[in-house]
Amino acid sequence: MAVKERTKNTSLVAVYLAGAATAVILFNANIGAGEWALAIWGISSVLLGWGTGKPALALLAFLAIPFAIPFGIPDNYEFSEPLPIWWTVAVCSLFSAALILISAVVKLVVDAKKPRRSGASR
Repeated sequence: MAVKERTKNTSLVAVYLAGAATAVILFNANIGAGEWALAIWGISSVLLGWGTGKPALALLAFLAIPFAIPFGIPDNYEFSEPLPIWWTVAVCSLFSAALILISAVVKLVVDAKKPRRSGASR
C-alpha cells in the first residue's frame, strides 16, 4: 500500500511541476495566454494539494522562481518596459502555495470527518 501511495504522490508532484513549467513558458511567450497559464498552474496546485493531503508540499511552488530567472524579459513585448518573468512567477507562486496549502488542509479535514469502518470487509 505504501508503494502505491508513494507512486501516486510522485505522479502528482510531476504533474504539478509540469503545470508550473508550462505556466512559466506561457508567461514568457507573452501571446495573451496569461489566463491559460494561471488556470493550468492553479488546477495543478489544487490537484497536488487534494491528491496528496500534505500541506508541506506548498513549498514546491517556490521552485518555479529559479526556473523563471533565465527567461529574463517577456518575448514580443510591445509596450513600456515590463517586469522580468521571475517577478510575475514569484507573485503567482504565492497564490499557488496558498492553493496547495488550502486544498491539502481541506482534504485532511474531510478525511478526518469520514466515519471509520470498524468491521472487516466481506
